[in-house]
Amino acid sequence: MRANSTKHLGDNVKLEMGGVRKKKGAGTSIVTNPESRVLAVGEGFETMLTVATAHQYQINVRSYVNAGNLAKADILKSDFDKVIIYADHDKFDPIRNYRPGTHYAQQLARRLMEMGFKVEIRLPDVEKTDWADVWMSATNQLGNITNTLLTRCIQQKSDHPFLVIDQMLKEKKLL
Repeated sequence: MRANSTKHLGDNVKLEMGGVRKKKGAGTSIVTNPESRVLAVGEGFETMLTVATAHQYQINVRSYVNAGNLAKADILKSDFDKVIIYADHDKFDPIRNYRPGTHYAQQLARRLMEMGFKVEIRLPDVEKTDWADVWMSATNQLGNITNTLLTRCIQQKSDHPFLVIDQMLKEKKLL
């Protein structure tokens, strides 16, 4: 408890530890693959762990705490040629007049393109979802579809596993 607090321990106070100041634009590396020149980025550790799984850990993957930090992502051109931004499909914020996930992903995309990167933004179709939601929905529908999905990604030599999920949905392989 902080010395300047007016609450007592008996008041059901939630004690919190002070955080360490983090560099703006700093991300957490989930997968480092020196043989790949592709980097996938997005907000949220769970979402980006899902992206790493969907890509079979074959590309570099970094997680950023939130959309605002994602927009400031510190990415070196010397390390990567292509950046795939896995944006959240946030609901529209009428106060700010934009969808935060898309807005900040576009900011990052513009900055990276100016630096010479190939950039792709991937956005889930359904509002209020992220790529972890898409993955969970797809894998829950048919039980253990992971092996089938990963096999199709390998067969199609796809670097976009969520496109394979979309194809399977259209083929009624996922319901």
